[in-house]
Amino acid sequence: ALENANTIQELESKLSLLAFKDSTASLKNTSFVLGMPAALSLQGDYRMATHFYLGGVWVQPVGLSTHHLTRTATFAIVPRYERRYFASSLSLILSEWQSLRMGYSVRLGFLSIGTDNLGSFLLKKDFTGSDFYLHVGFNIINWRKQKNKRRGRNKKTKLGCYDF
Repeated sequence: ALENANTIQELESKLSLLAFKDSTASLKNTSFVLGMPAALSLQGDYRMATHFYLGGVWVQPVGLSTHHLTRTATFAIVPRYERRYFASSLSLILSEWQSLRMGYSVRLGFLSIGTDNLGSFLLKKDFTGSDFYLHVGFNIINWRKQKNKRRGRNKKTKLGCYDF
């Protein structure tokens, strides 16, 4: 709908219609309030066996103002295998309490790659889109401490918890 706007005025009118259900609402004042997409979130992990975990995520949107951006309701169950330099997980995701999909991710050291819609890569029916993510992560808080500890010896040490 927004891609058919040819002028800034048409775009403003369409955005006003989407946000306020009135194409002229944004022209009535010089400012307006639009709330951020607030949500309640509950997350947890359970260690099932050595290196095997079961994680869960529940995100429920909460509207704190009359006009606000909306967020997707999500419920996910994520079994995973995890070692220090390798992890793999296959997630089952229920979106808006009606759309079920499967995701997959793998981590090698500090590099992770994955998708939350594995079917878009494997199935050839009703393709509406696809996504993937790439994550590079380092623990910079403990890195210097561990580097200083290892200077005098060749022993491997595990990264510890954060110190505050």
